[in-house]
Amino acid sequence: MKTQKLSALAKTIRSKNAGMNLITFDIIFAGRATYDRVKRARVLTRETVCKLYGIPDKRISDFVEFDSGNAIKYTLYRLRSSGSPGRSGHLRRAAVCAAAGCRGAGRVDASK
Repeated sequence: MKTQKLSALAKTIRSKNAGMNLITFDIIFAGRATYDRVKRARVLTRETVCKLYGIPDKRISDFVEFDSGNAIKYTLYRLRSSGSPGRSGHLRRAAVCAAAGCRGAGRVDASK
């Protein structure tokens, strides 16, 4: 069984502010075949996002498989508002790293 890091399969992995209390992550694939393979493998779902970041389901505002854009997008509720005292970019950096496959996270079974 061959696995690949999500960062090797995705054209773009990014995060962006989605309001004062939300952060959105976009994982965009270059082609439909790769997107379909990742989607079929079920390695990036609402449940796996919870496991990946160690968060409860209630922290996920939205999770969308955007077929026409070959993208998977999810939005998380922040624990602290953007720009609040003591808030750093740590969540954002750690979350993008986790989604990209740093330290073994976010691997896709290419055989499915």
